[in-house]
Amino acid sequence: MRLKPSKCFLLIIPINWIKFVEILRSEYTITSQRVSIIEGAFRRKKYTEELYRLQPNPNLHRGIFYQIIDVFRQILRKKPLLFADISLYPSKSSYPFCVLKAIKNAPLVEERIRFLINQDKKERGIRIID
Repeated sequence: MRLKPSKCFLLIIPINWIKFVEILRSEYTITSQRVSIIEGAFRRKKYTEELYRLQPNPNLHRGIFYQIIDVFRQILRKKPLLFADISLYPSKSSYPFCVLKAIKNAPLVEERIRFLINQDKKERGIRIID
């Protein structure tokens, strides 16, 4: 069965809406000792990780969609929201433990996470060896 481009587009829209709802329903809690993530729109999953087990260098990724939002806000003379995705990596892996999606004021949140990770490692007496 062949679909015309217009019908294919109609199949993509519900998938994008499901992803959008999943991002809206995600909850991130960062305390001085752990990170908790609750995600999913229909099936809720909870992940928890101790801060001392994470690398102290979270990655920030600003996609083109987030940048377009900020450009339009600047055209309207409003303050940019600085949306971005933040990736957190465990100490012994190159794969991200989680990706915090669509975080507002992401550079400030990234610095706060970095500070909390370093503070927790210092309190526990854990040193980083390269």
